[in-house]
Amino acid sequence: MNKDIFDGFNVNVFLDEEGDYLAHFVEMPNISAFSDTPDGALRELASKGPLRRLG
Repeated sequence: MNKDIFDGFNVNVFLDEEGDYLAHFVEMPNISAFSDTPDGALRELASKGPLRRLG
């Protein structure tokens, strides 16, 4: 995935205790996304990104 898609924001991806992946912005931990794969969680997070909310 293209790192520029997050426009300089830092992103963490974790595997939770149920086996799902959680991706969230470090600077805005209340914006997060879940998926069964790390790439899926990042794609979902990109669709919720901070620039989408401002536009």
